[in-house]
Amino acid sequence: MSEPDFSHEIYFTNMYKKVLILIISFLCVNFIFAQVKKVKVEPAFVAVKLLDMVESKDYPEVCLYYGYQPDSTAAEGSHIYTDSKGSSVYWIDSHTEDSDSIHEIKFRTSQSVSAIESALTQCGYKKTTTPKVDIPSVNGTRFEKRNKYSDRSRVIIIQPGSPNTLHLIRKR
Repeated sequence: MSEPDFSHEIYFTNMYKKVLILIISFLCVNFIFAQVKKVKVEPAFVAVKLLDMVESKDYPEVCLYYGYQPDSTAAEGSHIYTDSKGSSVYWIDSHTEDSDSIHEIKFRTSQSVSAIESALTQCGYKKTTTPKVDIPSVNGTRFEKRNKYSDRSRVIIIQPGSPNTLHLIRKR
């Protein structure tokens, strides 16, 4: 009595494994490339994203991701990024005497004030007249988002004009 020949079953099993590996590889490659697409969103949402960032060193990466390109005319120590629709972001880090780190970002956009206010409200900001962190010399509508577990505060002052200027302030 001879042994049964299972070679064709082994062949098909190995072929199924190879096909499964190819399908999984194809899906992984497609998923990876799908993650690198640049996303166009309204400028107010980009401003909020920048203000939520902990480290200012991460700002350039966020700006590039949302389609903002560096401006070569920026002075030493300052950063300017612009998009194709005329919005621009400008920031410089400064420190107060008491060693609190206050980050200010200026964001200029032609987006309407009502659209900006709507975006800020969607992101959890509330209109206020007495924010924790402020620039008293800037006239405009103030929105604030506080962290309920600490003394941290994020403030956005909308200064109407052509273009509208958003002053983004964060105290750590």
